[in-house]
Amino acid sequence: MTLLFIHGIGQQAYDEPRLLAKWSKILVDHGLDPAKLAAAQPAMAFYGDLLHQLSENVAVAQPMSASVSGIAGVGEDELEFIQAGLAETADQRGFTTPEIEAAAQRAEASLDPVVTAIPMSTGLGRFAVGVLRLLDEQAPPLRDTALRFLKQAYAYLMKPGVRPAIDARVRPKFASGELVLVTHSLGTVIAYHMLRELEKAGSDLQVRLLITMGSPLGVKAVKRYVDLPHRPSCNLGQWLNFYDRGDPVSLGKSLTAEFAAGIVDNGTINNQTDNAHSIEGYLNQAVIRDAIAAAL
Repeated sequence: MTLLFIHGIGQQAYDEPRLLAKWSKILVDHGLDPAKLAAAQPAMAFYGDLLHQLSENVAVAQPMSASVSGIAGVGEDELEFIQAGLAETADQRGFTTPEIEAAAQRAEASLDPVVTAIPMSTGLGRFAVGVLRLLDEQAPPLRDTALRFLKQAYAYLMKPGVRPAIDARVRPKFASGELVLVTHSLGTVIAYHMLRELEKAGSDLQVRLLITMGSPLGVKAVKRYVDLPHRPSCNLGQWLNFYDRGDPVSLGKSLTAEFAAGIVDNGTINNQTDNAHSIEGYLNQAVIRDAIAAAL
């Protein structure tokens, strides 16, 4: 039995050993038996440095700069993807059209950096600026997290060469035998693609449990680029999905309702981090720790 973690967005400042140590420490600090964890030979499928390089076109991994500045000058397709994601965000948050327009006006008047990053000459651009300003006014980490996710998700799903490179980095972690798979954020999308590949190849890998946390698989902007959404039938036992209803990446969406049948959702998570998405606020939950412990 092996325990495999797959991380999410914005982890380029780490490396595989340090991120594995971080996740392991959170679980142990919140009650997981360290001997049971060690016996499961935990591993981290780390791709954060590579995704950052490929999505930002930089030569080496750097700490994530301000997300707003990172979208200045993006191509039309990427901007449309970002805007589609922000439209779902607006629905989730209950932002009204007058509120969004008023926020766009405040952004313009205050020379908010988002006005420089996103052209306001179109209705969609003005809409995106308004939504981002409202997120920033609710809590600045919400804006950064939403933009960071949309930018890196676009790179993985649509930018030529990125998904094959990331998948090639992660695939060797899916060896034969039994696996407990614990995934977060964009890592849930990557895990899904790996399981689909294994299904098509007739792999003998046994995934006893798949845990997804803060998953964007139910977000329409993401789901439209996922190959035939369904619950992989190949050697997959239980699939548990955990989310905070205020998470700016999962958008509080039930995967059973929005993605595929055969997934057990739990939307009662109270992720108390400042953006309601961080891994610390998921792995410190007793219900998640207990599910991992039971599977091990």
